[in-house]
Amino acid sequence: MADVSLHRWSESEVLAIRTQLARIMTSGPFQQSHRRQRFLEYIVSEALEGRIDRLKGYTIGIEIFDKPTSFDPLTDPIVRVEAARLRDKLREYYETEGQSDPVRITRSDQRVSDEIMASLRSHFTDDAIVDLTGLIAFQNMSSKFNSALGVPAQGFCTK
Repeated sequence: MADVSLHRWSESEVLAIRTQLARIMTSGPFQQSHRRQRFLEYIVSEALEGRIDRLKGYTIGIEIFDKPTSFDPLTDPIVRVEAARLRDKLREYYETEGQSDPVRITRSDQRVSDEIMASLRSHFTDDAIVDLTGLIAFQNMSSKFNSALGVPAQGFCTK
């Protein structure tokens, strides 16, 4: 899957995503909740603008849920609670009205499916998968530290 923070969206892709967003916003699971609509629109817009790194609990709390700058997402669960509700409503939408929609607005799953594991095992030994998992975890941690510390990209992973 492409890293949406580095992805350059074509006009047709942006149009398709925005059309899908509008379809979702007027659907049953979303039409009664302006806050949920605002949350989804914010996430999609940030992704389209290449600012996925801004999608943090603190930023979302301030920008979407009108929390004060003293907001602490570790003690106030509003963003986590609403994100879970948003995922549930997206799932509900795609299981009903959106079943045949050409575009799906999703979030990456945080677990590896059995299909992906089977594919990995067809190419790597179990020891190699463990090594690969450790390397990916380390790179993820490094990326978060670099972002938090303002360390700019060195150009190794950009297109």
